[in-house]
Amino acid sequence: MPLSELPDLLRTPGVSLLLSVTTFVLSSSSGRIPATAPMSFPMNLPRDICREIAAAVRKSDRETFRTKSLTEWDSETLTLQALSQLFVYYDSRGPIENFERFVSQAHNMVLRHRYGKYLKRLVLEFHIWRSNDELEFARILQHIKNILSRSPNLQTLRFRSGAEARPLIFHLSSLNFSSLRVLDFECRPALDHQEASMMGQFLLGHPKLEEVRIVTHSQFRWDTLRSDNPLPNVEIFDGNLAHLAMLGSSEHLSTILTQLSSPSYVENVDQLKFLNELALLSSPFSNVTRLNLSHHPSNHMTSNILEALNRTFPALEHIAGLDMSQGLVNFMANEEIDELGYLPRLQTLSMSESFDYESVAEAGIEIPSIDEIEKAFSALRRIFPAFRIAFLQRVEGCGGDDLLTNLQISFKSNGEDFVCYKETSYSDRPDLDKVEEYHPTAGKYLPNPPGYVPPFYDLVEAELWDPNL
Repeated sequence: MPLSELPDLLRTPGVSLLLSVTTFVLSSSSGRIPATAPMSFPMNLPRDICREIAAAVRKSDRETFRTKSLTEWDSETLTLQALSQLFVYYDSRGPIENFERFVSQAHNMVLRHRYGKYLKRLVLEFHIWRSNDELEFARILQHIKNILSRSPNLQTLRFRSGAEARPLIFHLSSLNFSSLRVLDFECRPALDHQEASMMGQFLLGHPKLEEVRIVTHSQFRWDTLRSDNPLPNVEIFDGNLAHLAMLGSSEHLSTILTQLSSPSYVENVDQLKFLNELALLSSPFSNVTRLNLSHHPSNHMTSNILEALNRTFPALEHIAGLDMSQGLVNFMANEEIDELGYLPRLQTLSMSESFDYESVAEAGIEIPSIDEIEKAFSALRRIFPAFRIAFLQRVEGCGGDDLLTNLQISFKSNGEDFVCYKETSYSDRPDLDKVEEYHPTAGKYLPNPPGYVPPFYDLVEAELWDPNL
């Protein structure tokens, strides 16, 4: 078949749609795509080959869809357009005009050819930067409303925008997608009470959702939805603690990415807020094994934090996002930790530390040394009997140059002995980068470990949403 028929093939039932993985994007860029030399293709290709080409260009499984960056989306879209010989050379018009033309074409295709029923994955990301774009954008919104209304079989929806797309929130609340399993909703600035309530109704209307990401601020009390048992089948939840408070049933929930709902960025204040917001949750979430906390604001591991986490997430096996501090070092040196008995299943802990020497010196902040951190990590098994691996990423700034230290401690199966690796890299002197292994007999680190050096631990499985998308 002619490769020019690839778009029609991609829209046939049972085939991953070109539109289903198209990203609608409006940015402040010029909107131009540089012209390229004409591409030559064989006149005819079997349908199966075309299908394989499209699948190779754009992987659309759930994990890939979740983590793919905006740049990757754009690159794949252009490749598919080129392959289908529908590559559009944008003219000198601005991004809003090109965006309108692109959405209009998609809109016409859905309405005229009734392809909306095959649409499975839809990405909507846009922001208006110029006030004179509002009229054109109003037409775009109407087109998107029509596309949404005629796409009843959506499985994944990513919606990220600014205030200009708020009319879509009311439209979404009137729709029902019986096959929807993944929702990524981000809207800035804050939603008003009515808009947040509409989003709450949308969540209540989609009980089969399995993965949910919510990034928005509002004075709306999300916990008022709890009595209606929203998201009973959710497995992965990404939202602040106020959003998390809506959940009542948590039978399937296994992974949470969360943070304070309204941080003050004053450390002592936010630590108390964190404890208070944890106390407001529908505890316990007895099947949650992975918890990823935002680094902003920071959360330090203290006895109060551990007690709250143990009460709320008693089955935790992996924690990422806690900050290293002198307080943690002092806490781990306390003999009373042997009697705590918190989080008996905890196996891995991923922490971070970032500071500038000049700033912390002026503020009088005490920074723990690497030796102190090693001792603190080596004592973790005293609190957590199943503990296996601790990882720290430390960034030290000094005069514009950064020193990155990755520290990993792995406990052996006997629970007593451990192996410690330290990776050091310099932003301005890559020739000085090195990996060292701690040798207990020598009592110090030695360069060039003789055996296999395992990759430095990171909670990759818990990093479910790329913040740079």
